[in-house]
Amino acid sequence: MRFSLLWLFAAGNAHLTPHFRHIHPSPPPSIHADYATMRILTRIAFIFAPLVIAFVFNEFLVYHVVISGCSWPESHPTTSAVNTTRVMIVADTHLLGKWKGHWFDKMKREWQMLRAFQAAITHLSPEAVFFLGDLFDEGAFSGIKDLETYANQFDYLFSVPKGVKLFMVPGNHDIGHHYEMHPGRVDWFSQRYGMDATVSYVNLGGNHIILINSMALEQDGCRLCEDAELGIKELSKELECSLKPDCNSKLAGAYSRPVVMMHFPLFRPNDLPCNPDDDLMPEPSRSAAYKEAWDCLSNSSTNLILKALKPRAFFGGHSHYSCSRWWSAPWHMWEYTLASFSWRNNFGPSFLLVNLSPSEVNVHKCMMPNEITTFIVYALALIASVIIAAREFCLFRKVRFFPVISQKFD
Repeated sequence: MRFSLLWLFAAGNAHLTPHFRHIHPSPPPSIHADYATMRILTRIAFIFAPLVIAFVFNEFLVYHVVISGCSWPESHPTTSAVNTTRVMIVADTHLLGKWKGHWFDKMKREWQMLRAFQAAITHLSPEAVFFLGDLFDEGAFSGIKDLETYANQFDYLFSVPKGVKLFMVPGNHDIGHHYEMHPGRVDWFSQRYGMDATVSYVNLGGNHIILINSMALEQDGCRLCEDAELGIKELSKELECSLKPDCNSKLAGAYSRPVVMMHFPLFRPNDLPCNPDDDLMPEPSRSAAYKEAWDCLSNSSTNLILKALKPRAFFGGHSHYSCSRWWSAPWHMWEYTLASFSWRNNFGPSFLLVNLSPSEVNVHKCMMPNEITTFIVYALALIASVIIAAREFCLFRKVRFFPVISQKFD
């Protein structure tokens, strides 16, 4: 009985059921608009994704990827780690000033050096960092106010944690070549970085390190030249004195042959005597003759340093390309010329890691990201974005074209 009544009710109201079955409220127009907007933004993000990834990799990650693979040189098994000092050496940063170079070039180079240096400090944790001159690019003709501005920017880019020691030697772009040196700039550099104007002595972990102003070694009788020669000869006497048990040397620690650092390399005719390496000066510049006291120290100044100080290692910069060579008897030492730290001067910049002990000098060169590699990464990303954009355009045309055809045949 109950079933019959329900059936009759349904049959009697059958004409009403379609109205209830087929009513589907349409979504508001705003939902369609939001969906279309999200679809467009998703496609745009998909097109530009390769470029964004390339940017993040080239401008942030690549420095950590490359430099984290660098390591400190191994010391001899008999050398205690306690007696070893980890030293990082950098040359020719050439911070651009307000006169030379384009603003974008200045911004790019400073960003590259900031990321590379901070990555090196983070991954390698040196105990001391030495900068071998040409900190600035326009210091030789800048006033004190501009030099302070450049120095503040340098301090920001190359900041180090507390406890890491910093040492600077002047370069020709900081205070000028010999005949361009102004006493005001020389004194400013000396006071700003706490170094002597001509010759400074540093003791690190019992290692005697001598820092010399290259431009003061002209040996022409100028005041700075006389001060430099006198400083070298006094250090020579102190080193010889430390060999004698009854001599009260002013130098800290026992005798060991010193390590000498300055901006100019020692005298050489050209870069052909350099040991084969990946980042040598390219030809034909490698075989071009060096000008004494301009491209390198003069022969007489080189002999003065070698005879007076008898160094066990020498570090310089200035040429913007790497060079290492062995000085045989009677000197028995390695000379290292550092490449520029700036991509503006060298597509493949580098720096040196040195483990120093009174009995050893172990050196390892760390290459930084090659700028050509970053160009290739950007080029590949651009090609990928163009391919994705072309694909999205074809899909867009297909979606809009085929509905029109179907409507014509309906």
